[in-house]
Amino acid sequence: MRIRITVFLIALLMVACNRTNSNSDDSSNIKPIPAISYTFCKSYPHDITSFTEGFEIHNGELWESTGASKELIQTRSLFGIVDTATGKIKTKVPMFVK
Repeated sequence: MRIRITVFLIALLMVACNRTNSNSDDSSNIKPIPAISYTFCKSYPHDITSFTEGFEIHNGELWESTGASKELIQTRSLFGIVDTATGKIKTKVPMFVK
């Protein structure tokens, strides 16, 4: 019985490791990934203690959401408008995690 199980496992391993593929890949049909160009316009200061999770520019104002984690005790969960002159969130709403 033990020999049958061993033979079965070896056969299963050989079938599972078979590297042939019935659907052969034709690499000549692969299109190159297009390059996206960009232009650096301006930089703004940012609060280095903020862990940015998302941001959006709406009506000329920069809105940012920041997160907090137990590992980064200096961070806090906030959502608000960022002062682009200082990088600090000037209008903020704290978000508490339960």
